[in-house]
Amino acid sequence: MGTPTSQSASPASSGIKRTAIEEPNTTTARETKKTKSVHVHIHDESTDRNEEAASTSLQIIPFPEKPSINEERNHEISYIVVNNDSHPQSTIILTGLKCLFQKQLPKMPKDYITRLVFDRTHLSLAIIKQQQQFHPHEGSGTPEVLSGITFREFRTRQFAEIVFCAVTSHQQVKGYGAHLMAHLKDYVRATGP
Repeated sequence: MGTPTSQSASPASSGIKRTAIEEPNTTTARETKKTKSVHVHIHDESTDRNEEAASTSLQIIPFPEKPSINEERNHEISYIVVNNDSHPQSTIILTGLKCLFQKQLPKMPKDYITRLVFDRTHLSLAIIKQQQQFHPHEGSGTPEVLSGITFREFRTRQFAEIVFCAVTSHQQVKGYGAHLMAHLKDYVRATGP
């Protein structure tokens, strides 16, 4: 009835299996995040040129690191695990965390946040930025709490419950949340049974 049209049949559309050479380039998700690749494909008949092109065909461009990693490397921020041990520095940081959670979680009851943050069975991991050299007894250089996680460990069950997690609104694009979660995992693994 109609004239046959010519279509280019790819191996996937024609049902023909691909050979090992035709398999797509597979990389892990971690490698994809770390580097971006630029492929230059050069068609040439000379074997010398093909070998030379193969050595220069892949240019690796490093993926830029998150600002949180650079700030930690430059000692602009620090990670601290605190609990309510009645130490002045712990009280200052826990108060900063309480204010952060109350601001970032407005529908959560304030007395509930206060009760859990200052509960002695809960621990908190905080990212702090030092304004100046922090001396708790002198009252100078109070730390600014940028983000934090309050959690409770159940060591006998090898389990930790995250109660609150928040990052200040003006710092949310720097990757503090993911970096804080990675530090929490490392802390729980290191201190667990």
